[in-house]
Amino acid sequence: MVAQEQQQLSKAEQYYQHALKGFIAYNDPLKQAGTYIHLGQVMQEQLHYQEAREYFLLALKIFRFYGDMKSEAIALNNLARFWKVSGDMTLPAAVAPLIGFSGQETEELFRRVNEHKMIQEGSSKNAPERW
Repeated sequence: MVAQEQQQLSKAEQYYQHALKGFIAYNDPLKQAGTYIHLGQVMQEQLHYQEAREYFLLALKIFRFYGDMKSEAIALNNLARFWKVSGDMTLPAAVAPLIGFSGQETEELFRRVNEHKMIQEGSSKNAPERW
């Protein structure tokens, strides 16, 4: 079962790398950034944390540069999940200057995103009143 999952992740990585080449050739940075998100997710699932981190950060930089706030939020969401899964304590400091926060503010943002995800994944009776 694990070998099958690993094979599927490897195929997904190949697919996204191929798509990325096309988006680079056609100079489509927003689609490149979206592909970096997918590659980061694949790398994270394969426990290739350094590569996942690089892809997520690259996507965030591109979305921020082009002012795509919705996609920037998606990148930050992925980075927050990555931070929780990987235990990468240096990540908030790396993200902070990209979004104009302090490292401490970024860490708090990541905590809140992850708490919110836990509530969404649980039953609605566990959700705070204000939601």
